[in-house]
Amino acid sequence: MRYRRRARQAGYGRASRQQLLSDDSVGSNATTTDQRTQDRSIHSIWLGWEQEDGWFSLRKRVLPRDTDYAGIVWHGRYVDWFEEARVAFLAFRGLAYETLVKEHQCETPVVHMSLNYRRPVRFGDDVLVQVRVQPRRRPSVRIPFLCRVISTEHSSDTADVADEDATVHVDALVELTTVERDTGRVLRKLPRQLEEALCLARPSSPDAEP
Repeated sequence: MRYRRRARQAGYGRASRQQLLSDDSVGSNATTTDQRTQDRSIHSIWLGWEQEDGWFSLRKRVLPRDTDYAGIVWHGRYVDWFEEARVAFLAFRGLAYETLVKEHQCETPVVHMSLNYRRPVRFGDDVLVQVRVQPRRRPSVRIPFLCRVISTEHSSDTADVADEDATVHVDALVELTTVERDTGRVLRKLPRQLEEALCLARPSSPDAEP
């Protein structure tokens, strides 16, 4: 199935970020298949697009607040960008994070993160922040995401970016888990709506979760 969506579509160009993330547009309305499909369409306008190879892309332009005194992106900013991209990815798939918290009483804290800084990103650069969910392995309760920041000669488009055309600035592995919001107890079974949104890849080994 082709999941990619254009970043902008006619009719929603003036929608604000708050409108796109409000409970009225996603929250309690994201309970049926038709409504989730509609939510996905709305969220794709602001939040980015997904390639056929599974990479979800969020466009960023480097602002002064993102950089140090030398005009290079501060190393901790990438952590913020990766979190923003993961939340955007879920919203694109039809699940706003506030719905997960308020309706399912579930949080997804980071339990592991490793980053490789390969090339600097500078003030004024246009980059794509990309995330891709990986298969979970039994009996792990972790949800692994591959993350990266790339630039490309065609970064002004919302077209698929082939790996050979991308310059990787930072790549990372980020692992989440799911816990009950009130008790902090680890959930070994994902909420159904979260599992549907993740669309976890089919396992390639017997140890992966079906």
